[in-house]
Amino acid sequence: MAALSIQVDKTTTMYQTLLVEFPDAADHMTAKHDELMAEWNSLLAKAELRRHRLQQAESVQLYFDDYRGLWYESFRPFSTASRNNLNRIDTSNDGA
Repeated sequence: MAALSIQVDKTTTMYQTLLVEFPDAADHMTAKHDELMAEWNSLLAKAELRRHRLQQAESVQLYFDDYRGLWYESFRPFSTASRNNLNRIDTSNDGA
């Protein structure tokens, strides 16, 4: 985006210079410059929207990471208790 911004600035400067040198072509140059600026503004808006969506996706990912971590932590005691019960059952069956 930075390289495009520099190019748009250069084009705008050239446009202003050419307006002074060739006033009879001002309508055509103004139309082309307006097209350029409309496309540039559209691109900036799309980039901002994409940046916003990426931030939202990052927030959602962090939420699910936290949720997953809490879920594992909340069920760890149950899995440990079940494992201990299974070990007791296995050891009691050894003598039978």
